Amino acid sequence: MQTLQGLRVLDLATGLAGRLASGLLAEFGAEVVRIESKDGVEVSPQFVFADHRKLVRCVPADERPRVAEEALAGIDICFVDEPNGVPAGAHDGMIVTLTPPYTGDLTPWAGGGESAELLHAYGGFAAFQASYSGRPIDLIYPYVTIVHALWAATCTVAALIERESSGHGQSVEVSGVHAANIFMRFLYAREVGIAEPSRAVGPGGLNPLYTRYRAADGRWVFVGALGPKFIRAALAATGSLHLLDDPRIGGRLEALWSANNREWVINHLTEYFAAKPAADCVDVLEAADVPATILETRESWFSGTQLGRHRDGSRYRSSRSGSGAHARHPYRLAWNTPEHPGRGDPARRPRPAGRA
Repeated sequence: MQTLQGLRVLDLATGLAGRLASGLLAEFGAEVVRIESKDGVEVSPQFVFADHRKLVRCVPADERPRVAEEALAGIDICFVDEPNGVPAGAHDGMIVTLTPPYTGDLTPWAGGGESAELLHAYGGFAAFQASYSGRPIDLIYPYVTIVHALWAATCTVAALIERESSGHGQSVEVSGVHAANIFMRFLYAREVGIAEPSRAVGPGGLNPLYTRYRAADGRWVFVGALGPKFIRAALAATGSLHLLDDPRIGGRLEALWSANNREWVINHLTEYFAAKPAADCVDVLEAADVPATILETRESWFSGTQLGRHRDGSRYRSSRSGSGAHARHPYRLAWNTPEHPGRGDPARRPRPAGRA
C-alpha cells in the first residue's frame, strides 16, 4: 500500500507549481483528478510527468466551474492558484492548497502569471550567478517553481497529519515569494566585513569546488561539491584539507571563494588536476562520494545520445491532443558544427517569459 493511497485530490491549478505538487501526491498513491479547459496551455514537455498519474478531464472553459463543483464530493485536497479560485462547495474537512504565482493578496505584478524568471530576479538569484559580464542572468531552469511545488506538497502533507488529530481541514497558502525565500535564503546573510566577490568570472562560477579543471590528458573534469559535506570530502580527496588551516581561510568554507582567496585556491586545485588523467581524478572523487564527471567536447555533446533524445522526441499521451511525440528539451539549442554551419540563434523558450 502506498503512503497516500485512499486520498482523493482535485487539481484545479493552472500554474505549474500546483500542477506539480498534486502530481507529487499522485506519485505516492493519491487519486488525483485534474480538470482543465480545452483551450488551456499544455504543460512543458520537461514536466509532462506532472500529470501522468492523474485522471485528466478537459472541458470547455465556461463549464469548468460547474464541473469542478460537481467533482468536490469525497475530495480530501484541492489545489488552486488564487484565493478567488476556491470552489464554493469546499467543506470543513477539506484541505485547500493555494499556490499563487507571486503573493496571495491578488496584488498585480509585472509577471501577470507564473514567472520563475521574475522570481529569480526578485529574490536576487539571477544576480547571484556568475557570468562573463557580472550582470544578472536569466536562468533557463525554473528552480524556484520546482521548490514552489515541493513546498506546497510538503505543507499539504503537514495539513493532512494535523487533520488526523483535529478532524478539520484548512487552507494552506504557498506563494511564489514563499518559494523564493526558501530556495534563496542563503543569499540574505552576509558576513560583516567580508567583501562581496565579483560575479564577472565566467561560467565556471565562484566556488572552486563546483567548477571544472583540466586534467593531465587534456580532458576536463567537473567537480560538483556543493555544501559543507561535499566540500570537505573534495578537499580531503584532493589532499587539500590543509587549506582550511591557512590563516586566510581560517576554517571557514565560504572563505574559499572570497574575493581575496578564490584565485590562489583555484590555482592550487588546478595543479592537482593537471597532474592526473581525468579518469583517475574522477575515480578519486567518486571514491570519496563527491559528484564528478568528465566533460564531453562540444562536438561530442551535440552529437551525443542525451541531446539526441531531446531533439528526436519522446512519446506522450495527452487528454487533450491524444498520443504523439514531442521534444523533451524545452529549449531550441543552436550550435556550430559541420552539419550545422553558421552562428545560429540563441536558445529560445517555446513560451514567453513574464512581462517586465
